[in-house]
Amino acid sequence: TPPPTTGTRDPGLTWLQPDAITFGAWLTATQLNATAKVPGTFVYSPPAGSRLDVGSRTLNVIFTPADSANFKTVEAWVTIVVNKRVPVITWPQPDPIRWGDSMLISTQLNATADIDGTFRYEPPPLTRLDPGSHVLSVTFTPRRSEWFTQATATVNITVNPRETQIVWSNPASIPYGT
Repeated sequence: TPPPTTGTRDPGLTWLQPDAITFGAWLTATQLNATAKVPGTFVYSPPAGSRLDVGSRTLNVIFTPADSANFKTVEAWVTIVVNKRVPVITWPQPDPIRWGDSMLISTQLNATADIDGTFRYEPPPLTRLDPGSHVLSVTFTPRRSEWFTQATATVNITVNPRETQIVWSNPASIPYGT
């Protein structure tokens, strides 16, 4: 329903479309920042402190001028875009492993995220890597894909060569010149 009007003059309500926000952010004065040329009261819907779902959302304001005898109450709308949030992946640098003795297991493939979801590692678990430096990567798929995007992370791992053990018994003595 439109707001009631008592005065006849326009109070000069202005409200520019706000920048996009990320899912989980609260609406603040940064987004709810309409202005008028005369003093009065702004009532926003949804109000400050609200969290919005992902997508394009409509914000509304009703401005009631303090001098309602001369200025009319007006209403405005803007659209705000709420983007999906990128999950935060934490993955500590793994210690070096020794070639031939170790496969990639949960000790190395131990990334975590700040939300629920699944991890897909490359190379996959139980892979044996050749000696040298390798990049491990993970793709995280959030359980709630309507609010969060996929995320990726990488770490480096060193595979040390196996130390070769040479067994050599003391040879028997031989005469000089042999």
